[in-house]
Amino acid sequence: MNDMKTLQYMITENCNSPMCRHCMLWVKKVHGELTFDEFKQFFDNPHNFKHVDMTGGEPFLRDDINQFFEYLSKKQLDKISVTTNGIFTDRIVQAAQTSKDSDSKYKFFLSFDGLEQHNDYMRSRGAFKVSMNTLESLLPLQNDKFKIGISTTINDYNAAIFPAMQTFFGQYGLELKSINIPILPKPTQQKIAELVKKSHEARKKAKELLEEAKRKVEELIE
Repeated sequence: MNDMKTLQYMITENCNSPMCRHCMLWVKKVHGELTFDEFKQFFDNPHNFKHVDMTGGEPFLRDDINQFFEYLSKKQLDKISVTTNGIFTDRIVQAAQTSKDSDSKYKFFLSFDGLEQHNDYMRSRGAFKVSMNTLESLLPLQNDKFKIGISTTINDYNAAIFPAMQTFFGQYGLELKSINIPILPKPTQQKIAELVKKSHEARKKAKELLEEAKRKVEELIE
């Protein structure tokens, strides 16, 4: 452990993104994650970590996320980073406001899988606007201690627009510095996409049936 400089910690496997086509973490809720005290017990052991990178799932689903930030800020690390889908705007901005004035350097990576059309196809309708709202709320908070980055997952659907993404986010002075490439074979990715599509269709049908039942109840009451 003494030679390790970066700790990538999946703080949760749970996620609040409805259905990402390249990820299956939304399928079921996971229990039994390390508590803050358990993580602290591990991290208090001798080590040479200089960078802690918190990932998920969605890290800001953890109600105790700020405890991690507060604790790690006192550990004289070179950098603390976290990757988020940007859905919990208020919670993320609140954490950033605290982090930017700490003694440690923070970097919040926001996940985008394309521009609006591609991103919403990969994630869910409206996801791009929500994440952009978070991004634009974080931009004024940047200083020497707090920076924003863009994270993306490259696949055969969005690979061609990668240059356009670089240009778009470049307007905000941001670079795509966290790039993930799935190691799953294409047939497996296609199978996941098909399952996601079926799930979308099932949810749409369930919503339609619910609305129909609601109308019938209202008619009976009238």
